[in-house]
Amino acid sequence: MKFMRHIAKEVDDWTRVEAEFSGDYAHQLTDGIKECSTDEQLKNVIISSLIDRYMFFYAINA
Repeated sequence: MKFMRHIAKEVDDWTRVEAEFSGDYAHQLTDGIKECSTDEQLKNVIISSLIDRYMFFYAINA
């Protein structure tokens, strides 16, 4: 995803997300990652693995 670096450099606010998967789901993810031939496919596998298991909210602190 090198082509997105210029966008990343302009962002002032970041959220770091880490996840650990194990068992059958981890093996399914590994197989999915191995089948990726483009950055877009890889991004979709990674994002899908996170949103399948976790909920994200955008909160504005006043």
